[in-house]
Amino acid sequence: MQSSQLRRLLYYKAFGYRYVSAEILSGGARFFKALDALKSATAECNLCELAKTRTSSSEQNFKNFKTIKNFKTPANVKLMIVALAPSSSEGFGCGLEAEVAAALDQICAPKEIYFSFLIRCAVPQNRRISSEIILKCAPYLTDEIKILKPKIVLCLGELCCKIVLRNGDLAGMDVLHGSVFNEGGISFVPSFDPAFIAQNPSKAELFKEDLQKIKGLL
Repeated sequence: MQSSQLRRLLYYKAFGYRYVSAEILSGGARFFKALDALKSATAECNLCELAKTRTSSSEQNFKNFKTIKNFKTPANVKLMIVALAPSSSEGFGCGLEAEVAAALDQICAPKEIYFSFLIRCAVPQNRRISSEIILKCAPYLTDEIKILKPKIVLCLGELCCKIVLRNGDLAGMDVLHGSVFNEGGISFVPSFDPAFIAQNPSKAELFKEDLQKIKGLL
């Protein structure tokens, strides 16, 4: 069995499947058929220990991102932005919310943008994100992308990018950022996480350049 098929099999096992046909493993089938069902499942998820400290959904975390003008799920998603995990505070929790929002306003209408996370629950400060947590949470994002079918997925941060792109051997973000990976009719673009930019201000211009590249793709 190929590693990608084994990974999908483990995903379905985490979601409760006891039997998965070969056709499902080799095709593009998904567990959740609709976004509402996926969101309900994530709000009640108890697959890992992060559920014990969950105080709000990842969706609520971005609802608190007040500089984003429109949080409702757009009917036609052009740009999907994926960060690693919610912060325990509002928005990205890095002090760059206004700058990020202003940059996004220049490339895409707010009603065409959708925000999500690889890890759905806030991760306590200084806590390592284990491979078990990633394995159990990543399927939500995989199905979310399949349901929404965005034109572009902007992946923020090195770990998030490597998991979403399913390639741990990719170069570091200094090399990776702004690259375009095409899969299933969707363009995946890695860039720096805003929290990282807050600690490394010199990366801010590179981040803005990546957004301009996305504007060209749209």
